[in-house]
Amino acid sequence: MNFASDNVSAIHPKILEAIVEGNKGTDNSYGGDSSTAALKDRLKEVFEHDLVYYFASTGTASNCLALSAFCPPYGTILCSDSAHILTDECTAPSFFTGGGRLMHRSKSPSKFDPKLISETVNAAKGLHPHAGKPTVVSIAQTTELGQVYTLAELKEICDEAHKYGLKVHMDGARFANALVNLNCTPAEMSWKVGVDVLTFGATKNGGLLGELIIFFNPSDAENFDFLHKRSGQLMSKTRFFAMQMLAYLKDDLWLELARHSNAMAKRLADGVKDIPSVKPWLPLNTNEFFIIIPKELADKLYEKGVHFYDWDLSISLYRWVTSWQTTEQDVDDFVALIKTYSNFINKDISR
Repeated sequence: MNFASDNVSAIHPKILEAIVEGNKGTDNSYGGDSSTAALKDRLKEVFEHDLVYYFASTGTASNCLALSAFCPPYGTILCSDSAHILTDECTAPSFFTGGGRLMHRSKSPSKFDPKLISETVNAAKGLHPHAGKPTVVSIAQTTELGQVYTLAELKEICDEAHKYGLKVHMDGARFANALVNLNCTPAEMSWKVGVDVLTFGATKNGGLLGELIIFFNPSDAENFDFLHKRSGQLMSKTRFFAMQMLAYLKDDLWLELARHSNAMAKRLADGVKDIPSVKPWLPLNTNEFFIIIPKELADKLYEKGVHFYDWDLSISLYRWVTSWQTTEQDVDDFVALIKTYSNFINKDISR
């Protein structure tokens, strides 16, 4: 049983079949192929808006390359203390922007507080030119800690950022999971609330590899062709990336997979809710479940071959993640193990 990450899941068969089926003949390279053009039309339908998109090989590349469109070497990027670009992307934001710096400030465990925008901008103005210039706000939807911004929260952040001349980047590695949680449209959760550039993820939700960088105002991508090329992210055989994404979006497969992933996390949460030794740390919104459990219980589960990550051992915090591939049987077997060893540990502790 593997509840370590949605990255451990396989490629969805329909996506793999689409790539195999399309692996015939020849087509133009570097984005000049028919599949890449078809994907642009499909994305316009999905997001109900004109847009420009680019492929990137990884989430880190897509996030940091997107940020480089707005953040100069002397700029700063505002994000939360738990942002993936801060905690899990090495110094890639500085590398891609040529020196840009992350300003990480939070007033909650997971979400970015829009009030911090005015504080940061005004503080930088007071130190001009000694402080970096705030240029971008980066938020994740779903957040790194499995939380989901409401549409009102997103709009408040975007409005505040634009008020001070900052752009807004959304890390959408788990965009689909948040979307089905809110039961809204892709447009409503992106450009309609004010998002300027979106990293649109598929890898965690049944894709093979690669993410999309989507600009909702084409003029924002005026020089992005050069940034894309110099970063080594312009793929020659883009048609295979496009085939993957076309299959991902066809008949709303991406939403179906995200709904299943979220539902399996809910099944897991429901299964352990009455176990005293399992305490939810944050509300469950998508497919990431953060819990506080005794280390002894975690060790027993590890011994039984269950895979999951510790998050903060100082408070005995762990993370369980479901995916499109997680079955009801996987969840039920995991819950049964948790119950068995929770009872054993509780009895042992009570002696």
